[in-house]
Amino acid sequence: QPHLPWLLIVSPYALFPIHGSARRIHSLARHLSQRFRIAIIADEGWRFDAVDLDEMDYVEALWLVCSPRKECGDNRLLRMKSHARAALRSTVREATQCFRPQVVQIEHEELAPLIDLKSTERWFLTLHDVNSGTDPAADRTLKRLVSRFDGVIACSREDTELLESRATLIENGVDLGRLHPGVRSSGKTLLFIGPFSYHPNRTGLDHFIRHCLPDI
Repeated sequence: QPHLPWLLIVSPYALFPIHGSARRIHSLARHLSQRFRIAIIADEGWRFDAVDLDEMDYVEALWLVCSPRKECGDNRLLRMKSHARAALRSTVREATQCFRPQVVQIEHEELAPLIDLKSTERWFLTLHDVNSGTDPAADRTLKRLVSRFDGVIACSREDTELLESRATLIENGVDLGRLHPGVRSSGKTLLFIGPFSYHPNRTGLDHFIRHCLPDI
């Protein structure tokens, strides 16, 4: 719909195939496509897979950043520096000049430093996790960056309470039109769903197996 304004979404990972928090980004973007033309910039372009091509029908432009990125473990400040690197910055700068978006939507804390590129667009930041209290220096940096956005979105009420600035709550949910409850299982098998490329998933499951499972 050429008459609609552009919305530019910037993600630190490839959204397709759809996985983890990419499901949230994808679902909200599809809904927003009723009011905006959707352009997406996704890092980790080497992971892109067109297996979900039929679900990309609302995306008018998809730019992939494929240059290698230095991994920095769990250090939040180093992750911000690594993720908001020059290759991604230049792509965002080029895309904003190309599409002249009305809104730029930044996903995840790691990309918050991209706010340096803000011009006349309205910029919003979605914090999929608010890591307040884990690193005082990172907390101060995030607070300073968050104050420069036009709006901040949190995924849970607990996260909104951790943010001193006013945040909009958009909770995670289930698409009942697409997913239906299954038959209650009588088995004793536990299924963990989540990408193990995400370090907290690995450490969390390891903790559960070592310290919680023996008591169940």
